[in-house]
Amino acid sequence: MAQIYATFIHERIPESVFHHLLSCIAPDKRERICRYRHHETARQSLAAEILVRTLACRMLSLHNNQLSFKKNSWGKPYLAGSHDFHFNVSHSNAWVICAVDSLPVGLDIELVTPVNLTIADRFFAAPEVRQLHNLPAEMRLDRFYELWTLKESYIKSIGKGLSIPLSAFAFHISPDGQIRLVTSLEHEPVYFRQYDLDPRYKLSVCLRQAVFPDEIVRIPFRELVREFQSYST
Repeated sequence: MAQIYATFIHERIPESVFHHLLSCIAPDKRERICRYRHHETARQSLAAEILVRTLACRMLSLHNNQLSFKKNSWGKPYLAGSHDFHFNVSHSNAWVICAVDSLPVGLDIELVTPVNLTIADRFFAAPEVRQLHNLPAEMRLDRFYELWTLKESYIKSIGKGLSIPLSAFAFHISPDGQIRLVTSLEHEPVYFRQYDLDPRYKLSVCLRQAVFPDEIVRIPFRELVREFQSYST
C-alpha cells in the first residue's frame, strides 16, 4: 500500500548541517541546490532529497551511497535498479512531502495564497472553468487549488511532464468530495484523494490502485536528519 510522508521545516537549517547534508547527495543535485539564490528554495529541495533517500534506505535496507537516481526522458526521477519503489515529492513553503508506492505515484501540495483566477481560463479545461465560475466567489480560491493540485498529481504520476497540456483533461469534484477524471486520452486506471495536512494548504495524491493510507506520516525534520545521517556514515 502507498505511504505518504511529510516533514515541516519551521526554522533555518544551520550552515554546518546544511553543508554536511549536501555532501551526502549526488554531485549534480548538490550543484543545482547551490545555484538557488534563495535559502528557502534550497532548503526545500535539500529536504526533499534527504526525505526520499531516507525512505529508500529504510524500506530497501540500503546505505545512502548505494542509491542511484536517474531520470526518464521527460525528467521524472526514479531509483535505478528498483522496479517496485516508486516515489514522488512536492514542497511548498515549509512543507515537504513524499509518496511511495510499488506503482507510479504523483502528488502535489500548494500553499493557498491569493491568485488571479484568470489563470484557470488559460490552463484549465473548459468544464473546470465552468465549475469554478459556478461556485460562490468565496469558494473559488480553494477550488482552484484543489483542481490545480489534482492536475499536477496526475501529470507527475504519468511521468511525462507538460508534454500533456493541463487543458487536455478535467476533474469533476462532486459535493460529497468524490473526484472523477474526465479525459479522452488513453491512460492507466488512476485514483485520487485529497488530504487535510494543514488548513492553509491543498494536497492531492494520484495512485494506480484505490488503496490510500488513512493518514500522512509526519516526521519531525530533526528526526529525519538524524535518520538520514545513520544511513550515510
